Order: sequence, then C-alpha cells, then structure tokens
Amino acid sequence: KQKTAYEIPKRDWNSDVCSSDLWALADLSVNGVDQSGLVLRLERGMTMSGKIAYEGTTLQPPADLSRVSLRLTSAANPSGVSISINPSTAQVAADGSFAFAGVTPGRYLLTATSPSEMSVPGVSWQVKSAQLGGVDAADLPIEIKPGQNVTGGVLTFTDKVAEVSGTLSDAAGRPTSDFSVILFPVEKSLWYQRSRRLKAPVRTGTDGKFRFSNLPAGDYYLAALTDFEPSDVSNPAFLDQIAATGAIKITVPEGEKKTQDLKLAGGI
Repeated sequence: KQKTAYEIPKRDWNSDVCSSDLWALADLSVNGVDQSGLVLRLERGMTMSGKIAYEGTTLQPPADLSRVSLRLTSAANPSGVSISINPSTAQVAADGSFAFAGVTPGRYLLTATSPSEMSVPGVSWQVKSAQLGGVDAADLPIEIKPGQNVTGGVLTFTDKVAEVSGTLSDAAGRPTSDFSVILFPVEKSLWYQRSRRLKAPVRTGTDGKFRFSNLPAGDYYLAALTDFEPSDVSNPAFLDQIAATGAIKITVPEGEKKTQDLKLAGGI
C-alpha cells in the first residue's frame, strides 16, 4: 500500500530564527521489504494571503486590525487521518491584509477572533465566512497542494449572529427537563468534529427551555434526545438516524433570534 511521509520541520540555518515552513513529501511502497536510500528534498511552504472585512450593525471594527487573530487548524483527510506540521498563525497588518507563510501541504480550516472597539452585552464579532481558494474555510477544508499559493482570500466578520431557543414539552404539553436538545446542520459535509455549526446537545431547564447562540445563518435540524454519547454528536450515522426520526428542519436567517418549541408525542 502507499504511505505518504512528511519531513519534520527543521531549523533554517540561513536564518536567525527556527523555520517551521520546510517540508518534504515521498510516496513509499510498504511491502515487507526494508527501505533504504530514501531522499527527502526539503522545500519552502506555500503562502495564503488576503484581507479582513467587517459587516456590523452594532459594533465598530478595531482601528488596528493587527489585533485580529487568524489560525489554520488541520482537518482530517478523507481517510479520517489528520496530518499537521505546526499549522501557522497569520501575520495581520493594521489595514487588515494578512498572510500565512510556510504552509505545508494538507487540508485546513481557518479559525479567527476579533476584538471590539466597544463592549456591548451579548454582542461580539464572529466569523461569517472565510473565502480562500474558492472554499469557505470556516466550514469546509481547503486543500493546499505542493506549489499552490492561495491569494485574494477574504475573511469576513459579522456581529449579526443568530440564536435558536424554545421550550420542550411532553405529550401532555408540560415543560420537561428529562431530555437534551441537539441542533445540527442539514448539510452533511458539515458533520465533523469541531464544526462551528455542529452544536453540543444542551439539557433543558426545569422550565423545559433551551437555547443555542452564536449560530451562523443556515438550515438546521432540531431534535430532542433521550440518551447519547459525546462521540455521537459528530457521528454521521447517529445524525442520519436523528434526522430521519422526527427532527424538525428550520432555517435560521443571519442575525435572527428564532423561537422553535418542541413537543414529545412518542417522538417529536
């Protein structure tokens, strides 16, 4: 079978700092025979660059955008394996232009945080989208291939985040605290660990109320759970079963506080 090998980052002896942007790649045929004489040729990593934008109705963007933090995190490949060699943090300029230098081949998601110029209770900057190489890397992995630089990216923050809340009632219409409620996206490609749209189930209060906040706009399923394991939350088979057995489909517009009650009746 084929196996891909990545070289461990090494010091760039032509620089005064330790370089983590050197990589090497080789395909090996593993057939029970010792391998020798392998040569890995170190190369410089790729570059991802773009700019930061804001869409706000309440908050003001920071005057100095160099305070924004952008980071790449490794995403699993189709076989379920994550390969990571010190995913880099972007250098962000005061005008919002940014660049990731020395990105090694792999699949990545982008995470970002932004400070606010003023404090408004219950309101903060959240990532709306991260368009890089034709992919929204806030939701789906962008694959960086050898020799492939990505330019012209746009990372957009918004203060218009959505919320879903409601009350869970039993078959007699009484609020119940005996269940948990789960919210997850309709789009199956977003069913993976650390997906920003895949929310951990919340236990209803004594008044049966539940709430999910800081939601990106989109289509979601909402359902009550009697029992589950933490690992079930990102298990496609489990989510498929929930979607097919009584989950309610709801559309959450950007910035809307949506109310959706649930009622148990042998199901929901």
